[in-house]
Amino acid sequence: MKIEVQSLSTSTVNSFLICPEQFWLDKIEKEPKCQQSANLVNGVAMHAAAESWFRSRQYKVPMTLETLVRVYRITWDQLESVRPVVYDGKSREEIEANAVMLLELLMKEDVGEVVGVEVPVKYRLSSDLDFIGRIDLVTRDSDDQLVLWDLKTTARRYSDDDFRKVCEQLVLYRGALAEPAHIKVMTLVKTKAPVIESHRLVPSYLNVNEAELVERFRMVKRSIEVGVHFKNRGWQCNGCGFIHVCNADRRNNEIELHFRRAA
Repeated sequence: MKIEVQSLSTSTVNSFLICPEQFWLDKIEKEPKCQQSANLVNGVAMHAAAESWFRSRQYKVPMTLETLVRVYRITWDQLESVRPVVYDGKSREEIEANAVMLLELLMKEDVGEVVGVEVPVKYRLSSDLDFIGRIDLVTRDSDDQLVLWDLKTTARRYSDDDFRKVCEQLVLYRGALAEPAHIKVMTLVKTKAPVIESHRLVPSYLNVNEAELVERFRMVKRSIEVGVHFKNRGWQCNGCGFIHVCNADRRNNEIELHFRRAA
């Protein structure tokens, strides 16, 4: 199989770095997923509701909390209709109750003037590779300065390492712009008493180097094209849609699946 990679997004590169085997099964072999984690589904549903809220701000269309919750629920239902959701300790009702509190807090956040939501980005990283992606939110602050935002749903407050990973993505987004911009991350923290935190990111403080990021993209491109893929066991296995493939042993020409029994 000849593979030619012409463009990459940050999420695609991170997916490959987290687990090349998971990436290969998903993007190259198109293996059907057997499941999806509740955390992932919740994150996608929260993102859909947040997108609706910020678009209402952009076009100055009133929107209620009830409408945002409906967007959240519809998104969850759509995802769950595709494949089973795996829960890790909390029920859907508990997860949703926390999400509603976060959405209520989100509606009180002052992000400035909203000028763009889910803004597509594409530009040339090198002679044979394009960078592609979507900026979650673009605003202008009180000083008329452009601000690029990334929205993250998380179970805990971010560390410097977490901020560095977001900063890398936003630095590449900023590379497509014709004017300077601040970069910020908004974390929707799913603690028992939910909080929303906004942080301005400084690449030099977080040791983010754009040239190194470009080289990382180019190395991932080469790795994919030559067929590099191996299993990287770790936290990412929890709720992975391909766990049935990785846990399969071929014996006597049959596939025997091994599942961990509940204690």
